[in-house]
Amino acid sequence: MDNEELLGVLETIHHFDVSKYQHLFPVNGSEDSELLKMGIEFGPFQKGDKWRGANIPPGWRLERRGRELCICDVRQRVRAVVYRTNTTIRPVRRFRIGNDTRIARPDENALFCIWDASVEFPNKPKVVFSVAHTLPNKQQHSDIYNNRFEIYQKQFNTKAKQWLSERFPNWESHSSHWGEEDDIKEDKEDNKEESQEPSSKEGGASTTSEGSEDSGEAT
Repeated sequence: MDNEELLGVLETIHHFDVSKYQHLFPVNGSEDSELLKMGIEFGPFQKGDKWRGANIPPGWRLERRGRELCICDVRQRVRAVVYRTNTTIRPVRRFRIGNDTRIARPDENALFCIWDASVEFPNKPKVVFSVAHTLPNKQQHSDIYNNRFEIYQKQFNTKAKQWLSERFPNWESHSSHWGEEDDIKEDKEDNKEESQEPSSKEGGASTTSEGSEDSGEAT
């Protein structure tokens, strides 16, 4: 059943005025104030409803990605996602911190990244800051590998949060730092050179960089 058919069903059962609502989004997750800050408007619903009428800001549009429905802003960036599988809607935060599991030889390497979701659909979020480490082979030295991985991950999380806070003070908010002024700010900051660093006393090698190629997803 597509969006228009669902709206028709709701109009029949719950007397929704479909002339007021362009779209139908899940009730679950729609209480998130960040969605309202983005300008998404939700209609009323009744107890037990899974869907409710909704409007998105002018110039925004919907794009399908597998079983997901992406809500894109005027610059074609994914700002929220409707998950059909578990019938919920979630806002997208611009920045995400994590480790890239798709690197070559992950049993001997680790790559920790900050991903930026300010890219046009359907492009994947881009890496704007990263630190790479070489580690002892996981199969041969699992305890050492796990210990160092945890240490490096904690170090990166601290450094990444500091990096973001200096450039984007409200980076943890889903509705902040999506304006053009933030793109200009990011470009200026990313022009600064970041040098390669030797790893800490645990061993191995470490490389820090900014503005890497696309990798990972942020939703």
